[in-house]
Amino acid sequence: MLTGSFPFRAQLTMSQLGYNISIRLDQSGNVLSKTAERISTPDHPSPNNHLNTMDGFDNDITNALHKMNLPSLTTASPSTLALWKASTTGPPRLFPSSTVWSTPPPLITTLILSTLDHLSATPPENREFTTYIRGEVAPETTDPRLAIAQLAEPDANSSMLIIGMKLDEVKDSMLHVPQGLSEHVESYQESGHQLLVVPRGGVSDLHVDAADGISVPIGSCKKVWIAFPPTPHNLKIFASQEGRRAKIQRIGHRLEGGVLFETTSAEAVYLPVGCIHGVFTTSGGFLNTLNFTSPDSIKTYPALITARADRRSEDFAAEVMKYFLECVNWGLGCGKEITAIEAWIECGERVREQGGKEREWKAKANGVWREWLETEEAGGVTCPCGKMEQGNFVNHFLLSHMFRKTRRGRDGGRRRAGLPTPELESVSEQEELPPSQAASPAPAPSQQPQRNLPMEVRRLQNTKEFGGNQGETVEEEIRLVFWSGSRKIGEGMKRPPQSSGGDLKRTRAQDRGEEPSKRVKRR
Repeated sequence: MLTGSFPFRAQLTMSQLGYNISIRLDQSGNVLSKTAERISTPDHPSPNNHLNTMDGFDNDITNALHKMNLPSLTTASPSTLALWKASTTGPPRLFPSSTVWSTPPPLITTLILSTLDHLSATPPENREFTTYIRGEVAPETTDPRLAIAQLAEPDANSSMLIIGMKLDEVKDSMLHVPQGLSEHVESYQESGHQLLVVPRGGVSDLHVDAADGISVPIGSCKKVWIAFPPTPHNLKIFASQEGRRAKIQRIGHRLEGGVLFETTSAEAVYLPVGCIHGVFTTSGGFLNTLNFTSPDSIKTYPALITARADRRSEDFAAEVMKYFLECVNWGLGCGKEITAIEAWIECGERVREQGGKEREWKAKANGVWREWLETEEAGGVTCPCGKMEQGNFVNHFLLSHMFRKTRRGRDGGRRRAGLPTPELESVSEQEELPPSQAASPAPAPSQQPQRNLPMEVRRLQNTKEFGGNQGETVEEEIRLVFWSGSRKIGEGMKRPPQSSGGDLKRTRAQDRGEEPSKRVKRR
């Protein structure tokens, strides 16, 4: 029996193994908890050492960080790592910076001179970068060159940073994803290369990025990072604070699975998509970043989107959907079809919303799915939604999970073909139809030949009534349940003469074995 105050904490230092072990016991000697923290060394400094480099930062921020008591990447517990692996591709990972540079990085003097020239030569209306003061977008009248001045004389009360800059001295080809990352994440389609200028004292509050990314400081730049996995718990808390400042102080202590680490010019860090992170610049300078797409990240997007953690701004929401679609595309081509389908279905409401706002995105999405649905593999898939009746997956997916829009007279072809037509109440983006204009019930399937969906679309395209003068370019989109908005009919073609519409109708009537005179003209 132990005596004294309880819970009892035993501290044990194992110098040979390089760990401090802490064990908490109850009065009966049962273990309540045990932790192991690596002893601080030059190669493995403890998180507290990193926090000690933050002298001069806002006391509220440093106090909040001490309160979180986050482990480092090397001392994170198995349960912490499990949260990362369950919600995204895994925890952040550090790589030697030499593995991400294709050529030696430019000198700081070169970067400063080039930045000053670029800022002076670029009028405000043509700037591709954004300037921030104290974490907020700076007024257009702000001189961004002050950020360079603060590299020499930091101003903790009015810290300024530049994000999204492009310089000829830092070409896209200079930075790439390290080969060692392929052991954990397969990268595709590198993009979003940009340069950041941040003086000492710069703070990036908790936020998420739209894609997986690599970041590497240049020169004497040093940064301390805190990162949390995109678990449903974390994303719900994070999304509830959107639009509010000081998230680190407000919610940092409520998030689970956090880690704390430092990067210098000797390390590049990989941050998985959806990772909630904050950054503190302890030594000012330049940071080089690169985004990329990975099919391994598909599973993260539904959690990010359904939690509405992507609604920071319209531009950011669109960027998230752009990378989501790229992940789905690569997933369909890399043996992750079911994962891609599941993610698409989970994001169905957001997908239709984005498709309604961005026609280019919608067309690209239709192209991605069309290409895969035409493969042999697609026909043998069972839809993970659980609502697929016995039959062809392609038709089920098109009817249930793609963009759908019912307009006057546009579903008649599907009804005549004996194909299922969703009820108006279940169709997104529907237009209310007056009773007098509602489509008539479909004839019995036994009275009509069955056609597959692609053929039906081609027939509907061929029999579309074209109005207007002959010679006008066809610009109107056919809005069908199948590939709604996916392509324009007659691009590069001319409208046929007015009389051709009747000829096409008669041809179709004859295909059905009907007399043209018995057809009722559609109004």
